[in-house]
Amino acid sequence: MPHYPWLIFGPAASILSVGPIWREFYGAILFMTVFALMRSSVTLARPQWEWFPSTAQLLQTIMGMVILKFMLDAAGVTANGSWHPFVVVAESVRHSAQYARVAAIVNASILIAMTATWLGFSIAVVVQAWEVLRYVRKRVSEAGEAAALLLR
Repeated sequence: MPHYPWLIFGPAASILSVGPIWREFYGAILFMTVFALMRSSVTLARPQWEWFPSTAQLLQTIMGMVILKFMLDAAGVTANGSWHPFVVVAESVRHSAQYARVAAIVNASILIAMTATWLGFSIAVVVQAWEVLRYVRKRVSEAGEAAALLLR
């Protein structure tokens, strides 16, 4: 994706370019993508593993939260007062004030969207943890009932 900005920005690729912050997190984002594909593959291959989908989804959400938190922290203000933008103005239009404002609006929008996504992840973690705990309680209850039947 970094070599094909058209896939990310569409027609705006002529005036915007990805910021350096994405290079730092490219490996982590790629890992999350591969993990999601593997999670779906295992769920399809082993449907009898009833515990796996909810547990893997919880793990994936937690990993997503961690990566997103690091990204938000990295985008924050640095020691010298600047910040790491998500997008920058392309080299061909570097000196245009109008396109600099466009880049600032896009950066603010991405920051707001990432913050909202982190909030959504926070809610999802609670819901998914509840589902995992409900499954564990169900299995423990079934095991207790089976043990009681064996003792009779």
